[in-house]
Amino acid sequence: MIVRESLLRDVLRLIIWFPFRWLIYLLPVSVSLFIYRRMGDIHYYFNKKKRTAIETNIKNAFKDRINENELLDIVRKNMQSHYIDRLIIFLFPKLNKDNIENFVSIEGLDFLDAALAKKKGCILVHPHFGPAQLSLCALGHKGYKMNQLGHRTTDGLSYIGREVQAKTRLKIEENKIPARMLYVNKFMRPLFTALNNNEVLMTAGDAGGASRFIGKYTTAKFFGNDMHFPTGWVSLAQKTGASVLPLSLYQNGRNKYKVVIHAPIHLETQTDDTDNILENVEKFVKILEEDVRTYPHQWHFWDEFSEGNLLVKTCAS
Repeated sequence: MIVRESLLRDVLRLIIWFPFRWLIYLLPVSVSLFIYRRMGDIHYYFNKKKRTAIETNIKNAFKDRINENELLDIVRKNMQSHYIDRLIIFLFPKLNKDNIENFVSIEGLDFLDAALAKKKGCILVHPHFGPAQLSLCALGHKGYKMNQLGHRTTDGLSYIGREVQAKTRLKIEENKIPARMLYVNKFMRPLFTALNNNEVLMTAGDAGGASRFIGKYTTAKFFGNDMHFPTGWVSLAQKTGASVLPLSLYQNGRNKYKVVIHAPIHLETQTDDTDNILENVEKFVKILEEDVRTYPHQWHFWDEFSEGNLLVKTCAS
């Protein structure tokens, strides 16, 4: 979801990352999620511009297959999901191997175990869907050696954004999530090392990071329109022999989520031929589109999905 810098935003950052974060730590997880949803409701009712943009783009994607009441419900829940995704990190210090199953169930571990049995590592390709890092946290607490490939930048952030939000988020990610964080704007050898050590690498298959594009992309049809998708996971799998498993995250009840690990993607060739790379990417895109059709409120990028603006990217928030 696109956000803009402002003095008000900096004031809110100080409140959110200090007294509010401490309060969330003291509250039950269910109460915390309730508060996050209400924050999304406030955003929904008071930010007409954002609400209208999301409404328009969802309507364009679904054409006439959605009525007005359904549309408004999706938009509202989408804005709730945004706050849950951005603030779920405050709950990670409270989650552990003993209580994680109270909030997250995992389906398809047999696919993951079979992939790791080949001793070449595994790449989990996921969309920006729901509280995405919750999947990483859950699998890490299950005992899997997890690595997350992402992109962190402070470009465009205010001083408070850089020194308060970015640094505090990074500290929590690196100390409270049972996984190693790897970054696309740094040396890439740790990616190959992780897979050579038969570990699990998670990477997003539907977007670049932080308002810029890193690496190679291909164009595939998504809801009938052209959209760019990263291809790095295809090349990495071809070079290492690692298995590729798509991963989905669904809301599974009021305060629960379900991680679904799908059957492995069979790579059509072991070459960098453009047509073959596209064919492999389209297999992930098919699953993504099915997920978005079923749970449209969970996808992060509706405010950027519009004709002529389908080069999806993430803005730092």
